Amino acid sequence: MDDPTRVWRHIFDNQLTEKERILLATLFSLGGDSLLEEIREALLHRADWDVSQVRRSLQILDGTFIKVYHEQSHQYVEFSNPSVNDFVIRKMRDETGLLRNVLLNAHSFDQVANIWFYHPDANTCASNYFSIDLRHLSCEIEKSALSTLEASNISARKLVGHLATALEISDKLGLTRLGEHVATYLSKQGCIYGGQHEDIAYLIRKVADSPNAHIRKHHKAVLMEGLTALFNRDRRNKGLFIAAIYAHRLAEFVDERVLHDIDDQAAARADHLMELQEFGSPDEEIDDEELVSALEYMSIFSNFHDRWPGAGEIMDDRGLNFGDYSDEEEGDEEGDPKWTDGLIYTIMSFLKRADD
Repeated sequence: MDDPTRVWRHIFDNQLTEKERILLATLFSLGGDSLLEEIREALLHRADWDVSQVRRSLQILDGTFIKVYHEQSHQYVEFSNPSVNDFVIRKMRDETGLLRNVLLNAHSFDQVANIWFYHPDANTCASNYFSIDLRHLSCEIEKSALSTLEASNISARKLVGHLATALEISDKLGLTRLGEHVATYLSKQGCIYGGQHEDIAYLIRKVADSPNAHIRKHHKAVLMEGLTALFNRDRRNKGLFIAAIYAHRLAEFVDERVLHDIDDQAAARADHLMELQEFGSPDEEIDDEELVSALEYMSIFSNFHDRWPGAGEIMDDRGLNFGDYSDEEEGDEEGDPKWTDGLIYTIMSFLKRADD
């Protein structure tokens, strides 16, 4: 038991059928855990799988390689422990036939993205210990990415993140057709506006830095639409701080006058919230979501402990760490203005590099 992967290897190689191996490889492509319905859909997408086969393979693996469990009203599937996860990653790295099989039968772009995140050149390699060189699977990755990006069920919210990942893949692996496909999407007005904040910011950078001239020519349009979404889409109280946070993160693309104007408004509101936090008010309650966004904004500044005394203590009490920011739980934005022809609700006067 000093090396539990030896146990998993023996079972995998000698006791599992090809179906169970494919299920494990599919679960790997879904990030190692998924809704039961999600992995069922991915497997039924294959021509040689049916509902009874999915049920049978899950039953065989449950309690060893995987665990199937209920949480509230949903069922989930995940690798049973970290040693299984490590073993499967090694298998995918050393025996890429299964990985090729999953790519050629992928049901969603998420599967392609999750596999890509193990490539050593990926922007955020998913593992500090294991990586999988995917260059010899470039053709399969491109084919799979092209087919799954066309899926009609991709929401506007997820599309921007998919486009950013697809662009990274095409740039790093030199996949011309995939790059052209992304460029076609970028040419459609309104496709960026509905994305998640972090995905929009990442796509702006990827388009600006792309070695592909066909991608870079869309930089101005992506920048204008993306910044309009980041600065104006969220009409809740915390929207001002979201605008200020991303104005700083994308400062090289934003005119200094715009950045200073947003900063002045955000800093004044932050001052007011900290005063309310300290002294209270019978006429005004603090919006908790707005306070958290304000604290994230304050943390941008190296002198925030001096500028907003008490902010650090609030962050510590709440266990807030903004170094690993993610807006996966962005939530629905109240009064979300829609993107229409032209730029609406824009507060920008100038954009750096917009005419480059």
